[in-house]
Amino acid sequence: NGPDDVWAVGEQATILHLSGKKWVSVPAGIAATRPGRELEGGGTLTPQNDLLGVWSSGGTTWAVGGPEFPDEGFVLRSTGGAFTPSLPAVKGRLLCIWGSSARDVWAAGNNGVLVHFDGTAWTSAPRQTTEALNSLWGSGPSDVWAAGNSGTLLHYDGKAWSIAATRSDGVIYKVFASSPQDVWATGYGPLRHFDGTSWQSVHVGSSALLQGVWASDASHVWLAGENGTIMRYDGRAWEKSPSGTKA
Repeated sequence: NGPDDVWAVGEQATILHLSGKKWVSVPAGIAATRPGRELEGGGTLTPQNDLLGVWSSGGTTWAVGGPEFPDEGFVLRSTGGAFTPSLPAVKGRLLCIWGSSARDVWAAGNNGVLVHFDGTAWTSAPRQTTEALNSLWGSGPSDVWAAGNSGTLLHYDGKAWSIAATRSDGVIYKVFASSPQDVWATGYGPLRHFDGTSWQSVHVGSSALLQGVWASDASHVWLAGENGTIMRYDGRAWEKSPSGTKA
């Protein structure tokens, strides 16, 4: 929401909120783990209620996630108070969430699951793929992208989802759009860019696996990845930006 209102989520139902200059742990309203399950051949597995995505707007904050086993997902919601479940468990761990407003929210995850909240209720969208969808982003309610495994890229035009051709089969970790004519997708293989007409591969001058992308506009784009790699684009060329870490 702003530099003094930032959310982060993680394993075992972890939710952190930066309010002002201090990070505070926020109760998720669910247990960190689930009852242990006996495994064939001996031993037990304790599933974790991991949170994998968060999105906030206008005083409403959403968090999505789920255990690795069983493969199911859930949505938590807060309007300023406690987080509570907002969606009954769906088949497929939810990995990401994005919205254009509190009345237009999308969540996606394993097995190509896509669900939408219209301000009143959640509904499932027809699945376009069985691949995991790792990231969601858009420039508005009629321009939403979902990216995932095996080079999967889906686009929503306000009416229906469709498959976009990317000529790549590598995992896409993140997709980000600053406008309908400026969309970036990063993961295994070359960086991909959509100019409003077609997707093209972009060489950035780094062999590192780049797993994050953010842009304020077409002339201010940032990539982040392994070994502390950060790349910056100024509208003309890519250059490496010192991060001070090798992590």
